[in-house]
Amino acid sequence: MKKIKIANEIIKVIVLGFIAFFLMNCNKSVKSEKELFDKNVSACASVFIKQNGMDSIQAIDYCSCILEKLITLDSGFVHMKEEERTKFINEMKFYTSDCDSILLIEGQH
Repeated sequence: MKKIKIANEIIKVIVLGFIAFFLMNCNKSVKSEKELFDKNVSACASVFIKQNGMDSIQAIDYCSCILEKLITLDSGFVHMKEEERTKFINEMKFYTSDCDSILLIEGQH
């Protein structure tokens, strides 16, 4: 049970790291907040699809969930500098943890 918790924490750190990386690269030259959100969800989802072979709908659902929660907490976080954004995402892990349930539903989509 303890190994599962440690593995889950490692997965969360990796996931949030990927999100921070892609948000850093996606927030340039975007016309609207909706376009920025869609672009970030797409970039985030592509990582899970390519790296983990995750189902595309599951990846989009997961990334959308996390980004929606982070935007609700601070709508300007996508415009933060990389270091600030990474810190914000790491500090908000607790608030996005219910999105993890999406990862537990394998093959449901």
